[in-house]
Amino acid sequence: MRFLNTTSIQFEEVADSELSQAENRYAILSHGWGRAEDEISYEDMISSTDLSRRKGFAKIKEFCSLASLLGYRYGWVDTCCINKANSSELAEAINSMYMWYGFSTLCIVYLEDVPRNRFEDSEWFDRGWTLQELIAPKAVSFFDQHWEPLGTKLELLESLSQKTGVPSDVLGNIADPSTCSVAQRMSWAAQRVTSRIEDRAYNLLGLFDINMPTIYGEREKAFLRLQQHIVQKSKDESLFAWALNTSSDAPRAYFSVFASTPSAFRDCSNIVQTPGSACFSENNGELSISLRIRQYSPGIFRVLLHCTRKANPDSKFFITISQTFGDETFVRVRDLENIGEGLTNILSGREVIIRFPVDPKTPPVTTFFGFWLRTLQPP
Repeated sequence: MRFLNTTSIQFEEVADSELSQAENRYAILSHGWGRAEDEISYEDMISSTDLSRRKGFAKIKEFCSLASLLGYRYGWVDTCCINKANSSELAEAINSMYMWYGFSTLCIVYLEDVPRNRFEDSEWFDRGWTLQELIAPKAVSFFDQHWEPLGTKLELLESLSQKTGVPSDVLGNIADPSTCSVAQRMSWAAQRVTSRIEDRAYNLLGLFDINMPTIYGEREKAFLRLQQHIVQKSKDESLFAWALNTSSDAPRAYFSVFASTPSAFRDCSNIVQTPGSACFSENNGELSISLRIRQYSPGIFRVLLHCTRKANPDSKFFITISQTFGDETFVRVRDLENIGEGLTNILSGREVIIRFPVDPKTPPVTTFFGFWLRTLQPP
């Protein structure tokens, strides 16, 4: 692992097998990236260019000075400690990032854009990558734009939980993130943004303990691949409890069983998995799931998911599906719906193995249409 010596601000390499040794304890920086021309890259650091006037170098110097003062020989900064021109090194770094933040002795969060009395307004809370930088390290300290301390993660626990949606027991290192449902974890990222579309998926790899190739240029397919990897490791049906985006998804006639973006999980913060889920399997671009199904209307079926709202455990979720032309696969055709315990028994139906194309191209046999009836007053 490549570090900055906090005294010399020069690179030093430490073998991964030696990271646990006391003399190799390190501090790690979490921050919001500025303009590309302001930040310092690996190439900048190894060049002979004078960096003293660059805003990003001042940030690195302040971080190293603080880390050194706190007794750390090594510091790590994502802008310059990764050679992003080397695609294999970049891919390894993205897949290792959660682990690196987790192994750090201290994560220093620098909130450059806000004064100390408004730290919750920082754009740091809106960035995709900073989610794992908040959760993975055990010790996190926040600093304002003047590098004055704001408090630790434990001291600010309730405020941070309310701001981010991450439960306080997860932030407080009491519960592992894996104890939360897939939908819950997705909801933490639902309103966060990244500069690259692919990074909306890649920044979640560690949170779901996934290792997968990074392919910049694949755009939304990165999030699709992430979900495919999740079903290989989990049988949590809350992965399918996402909601349609009424502004962009509604005009479409059918959808994949997978969400197209983390934003679809924005209302899933209190969805929990319930017992009964069967294992999933994927083959030749099709996902097979054993679900309880019941016909709703000609060509339209409802399937129950093994998940519920934490506040209302007697309710269940179902999705509406339709069979595709020419084969026995199904696609989703309506939004997620919630039903009470009484209707659950009525709609439970029989349990069958249902096949969903991962990235459907064939339309359904029957498209679901709806309309509104309005009662008019007599003349």
